[in-house]
Amino acid sequence: MAATLKRTPLFERHVALGARMVPFAGWEMPVQYEGVIPEHRAVRSDCGAFDVSHMGQIHVDGPTAQAFLQEMLSNDVDRVGDGEAQYTLLTNERGGIVDDLIVYRFAHGQFLLVVNASNRETDYEWLKEREPRGCEVRDASDEYALVAVQGPRSLERLGLPEAPAFTHAMGEVDGVEVLVCRTGYTGELGVELSCPAEDATALWDAVLARGAVPCGLGARDTLRLEVCYPLHGNDITPETDAISAGLGWACKLDTEFTGADELRRIREEGPAEKLVAFVMEERAIPRQGMPILEGGEVTSGTHSPTLERGIGMGYVPAGIAASGHELTIDVRGRQRRARIVENHPEHDWARIVDDEAVLGITWHAQDALGELVHFEAPEAGSNLAKDEAYGEVESVKAVSDVVSPLSGEVLEVNQKAVDEPETVNEDPYGDGWLVRIRMSDPSEVDGLMNVEAYRAHVAEQ
Repeated sequence: MAATLKRTPLFERHVALGARMVPFAGWEMPVQYEGVIPEHRAVRSDCGAFDVSHMGQIHVDGPTAQAFLQEMLSNDVDRVGDGEAQYTLLTNERGGIVDDLIVYRFAHGQFLLVVNASNRETDYEWLKEREPRGCEVRDASDEYALVAVQGPRSLERLGLPEAPAFTHAMGEVDGVEVLVCRTGYTGELGVELSCPAEDATALWDAVLARGAVPCGLGARDTLRLEVCYPLHGNDITPETDAISAGLGWACKLDTEFTGADELRRIREEGPAEKLVAFVMEERAIPRQGMPILEGGEVTSGTHSPTLERGIGMGYVPAGIAASGHELTIDVRGRQRRARIVENHPEHDWARIVDDEAVLGITWHAQDALGELVHFEAPEAGSNLAKDEAYGEVESVKAVSDVVSPLSGEVLEVNQKAVDEPETVNEDPYGDGWLVRIRMSDPSEVDGLMNVEAYRAHVAEQ
């Protein structure tokens, strides 16, 4: 006998709007209203609204809650202040990803974990079984509704003030009290609005009345895939480790959490395979499970309304996981060419003073990335190799390696860029510099573009 699908508090609103409803993670959810492409384009150009009330909301409270989450989650919870949020992973002993989630910190030792709908019970049981004294883990999912409002005009249409990414505060939308979270899954400016379940329809009606286009799961998938956000159950699973998935930046490996030893080993030895993003070079739409003839398989694939071509993600042998490498996708028995791409090309600068160099990313790079929320810096004393990654920057759109244009020893890390990553957006050539190095091979400077050549290069892109 088939299990009865759950419904969010907004189910009747979706039906009234003519949405096509489908099963998803045990819920009956809207996959589209007018259509995936117009909904996708509305979010990229203006503003769209998604019912994400199926997501799990788990409260972790008490005097030992912070220490408990620091041991359970991969990222550094100790760095999260009141009113802030952090992307993180729940990992198993093998370093596999039980779930990816966002942790929100409130005053007085209170935390909220927003988890994937399909993992709500798994995550709750995982944490509850390990709950220490002085800490209470509680599944509060059914008490709340969650509406994601995303797009370049989202804050303007909602009448909400600007706020840094990965922060949260109480607010109001046309008389409905909401928790305004500056988070999202589309790569666009936006918020996720949480309210009591009984206020859900009033909130939804207010958001649509302000001009947001109702959007379904179909557009949510194409939007997240365009910015290379992984989907749990497809691109990341309990069997895939965080390093191979490119999520090492979300793992604070100098702390102890479940699976940390194994992840440190994988990082040291190098992963056997890596999750890569690719675009199709021939007319075809890749889908999950399609073989990659060079090794591996597609984990996510779709048609990109923005690029107007097929795009996807998949695991390939680490030795070929480089930007520009060609792949062959078996699309229903037909071989179709694809090319590995990076989220953003390297655009790094160097300022030379005698045998030292100050390094950073260009205005073009920070503009393409969007608002930065984290800089994973190298340690002072470490050695950088030319054309190799020495750190990562995380933005509201994507995560990208920072590549060194020169070889040398790190003399200093710009702590302001670590503590206030938005400084890189505001002043990339000044206060937003990243590291200072002593060059090991000053002759490498001869191979760098000058300012005029770089400007011409950008103009050709």
